[in-house]
Amino acid sequence: MIRLLAPGKVYVDYGPVQMTISAEQHGKFLTKEVEQAGSLVPEILKSLAGVLPLAKQPWPKIREVDSLPRVLSLMTQAVSRTKEKNLTPMAAVAGTFADLIADFLMSRRATKVIVNNGGDIAIRLKERETAEIGIAPRVGARTLTHYLSLKPQHEVGGVATSGFGGRSFTLGIADAVVVAAKSSALADACATLVANYTNVEVPSIERCLAREIDPNTDIPDLMVTVKVGPLQERAVQEAIARGLARAKELIKAKLIYGSIIFVAGTFEMWPEGFAKQMRDRQEAKHLHSSVPADSAV
Repeated sequence: MIRLLAPGKVYVDYGPVQMTISAEQHGKFLTKEVEQAGSLVPEILKSLAGVLPLAKQPWPKIREVDSLPRVLSLMTQAVSRTKEKNLTPMAAVAGTFADLIADFLMSRRATKVIVNNGGDIAIRLKERETAEIGIAPRVGARTLTHYLSLKPQHEVGGVATSGFGGRSFTLGIADAVVVAAKSSALADACATLVANYTNVEVPSIERCLAREIDPNTDIPDLMVTVKVGPLQERAVQEAIARGLARAKELIKAKLIYGSIIFVAGTFEMWPEGFAKQMRDRQEAKHLHSSVPADSAV
């Protein structure tokens, strides 16, 4: 379940969770602490499993429920901040798990923590610590085209990716939508939301009710994308424009710091300079990659 990858770095494989955890304290690897953090995953998962039917309800229906488990409370808080009433807390589940583990390690006096939960990343940096997060142009890609260079003063606590072909359903057609926010839970929810807005109606796109694919989905009555065929340039630009407009609203509301959207080989970002291009960067292998893996939580 917990495998030591290197000093201060473990891999957790437990049920639907596949998570990489790393932590340092002023350059010292916190091996014991990351192993302890990894052992918390089953407990968090168990607490969520006990209220899973509730977690699959749109957030307005459960925001007033008393005595929610901490994990569900944080998930609900994240999605409710978007004000998008169709979102369920499950839109922030992976990011919330990452946040909980990262915050545990910070309580153990870590100065640098990176928790990558299937592409939804919690980042905690103190003092002079830095981190770089690689960005792929589509879900499942292994080639990185951009990256974020982060310092404590940026106050980025989470980076998340959503898009067509990922582990969760999407209403849009983006190959990838990457956002940065103050927490991984909020980044997770907002990436899902922005990806949903990259939605255009053209014959080459096929959709169906989510429940027709998965009877246990949290969004049974929404039309989700099942196929994206060849797209004309006009459709590509329209999809990006719709997603970017929603991202700008989230930036204005101070929910996210920025976003980059990829559709059919074309990308746009806001604000300008939000992400840097990789080009032939030799350090690519050292970057943490926000690429969704095949995990559900």
